[in-house]
Amino acid sequence: MKSYWLPILLAIFGMALAASAAMTRTVKVSDWCSMTTPTTCTLGGRVVVEVTLANVDRNLKAHVDLHYRDNNGVPMGMNSPGSETKSIPADGKLIFTLTVNEKAPMGSVYPVIYLSPTGEREDRVMEANGPNIIPDA
Repeated sequence: MKSYWLPILLAIFGMALAASAAMTRTVKVSDWCSMTTPTTCTLGGRVVVEVTLANVDRNLKAHVDLHYRDNNGVPMGMNSPGSETKSIPADGKLIFTLTVNEKAPMGSVYPVIYLSPTGEREDRVMEANGPNIIPDA
């Protein structure tokens, strides 16, 4: 009698895992950076951006801000400034958490990473835009 529960639990776990994988994607945004981001977000919520850097000067600092586009895909500027500037670890993997602020008109948000000696955007020597993240309706 108890043996029928295992296939049911495995099926439920598999569906949950597939749904979770469908909600994020990894994109190579430049020859030196890949980003894993959610595909959608909630206004007022947070998005987690996982960054993998390759072949970059580890003496630089990394920073990620969230920018936004209007409904026609036109860049509109800053949505949410990142709160942390991070040193680049040996494995090049960093995680940034950003708040999605409501701006009008807003069709999507997207992470912007920059590397600089000081961590300040004005001093950036490398920059790349991540994929669009669509706000929930």
